[in-house]
Amino acid sequence: MWIMTNNSYLSIVKKDCRPAELLVRARRAGDIEKVFPDAKVTRNTNSDYLYRAVLPRDLVKQALAAMIDHIDYPNFKDSVEDGSLHAAYVSVWCAMAGLQHPPPQIERAKVSSSLEKQRLGGFFLDPNRCRRADRLAPKFVIPVHRFLEAR
Repeated sequence: MWIMTNNSYLSIVKKDCRPAELLVRARRAGDIEKVFPDAKVTRNTNSDYLYRAVLPRDLVKQALAAMIDHIDYPNFKDSVEDGSLHAAYVSVWCAMAGLQHPPPQIERAKVSSSLEKQRLGGFFLDPNRCRRADRLAPKFVIPVHRFLEAR
């Protein structure tokens, strides 16, 4: 399970732990501690996620429930203050937008000159936002404007 909060990105899996535990992983230092302040985090350079902590499953459940109770923003991406995290999330948003029932024929010509928005099915996508994210985000994320151009 990937958990994207407005100040951390986590991967939670059942791996290398006991039955009542979960492995919480992060790519950035400090992300696990933002959600689990008392976690004993280790750094492992021989794996895809550098930071990891084995935590009781019940503690993970409680933390996720608490995060839901504290949602107070109308737009998730706009609530992310960290610039590099925001850029990565925009890239993910763009990639996922490309999965949103793409129509057989992408309407490339419907672009508003003032907003420069491209119509994708019933969903409006700002290609400039995706291009900016492409420059800032990791290269393994394929922004939707490249997805659209490849079709």
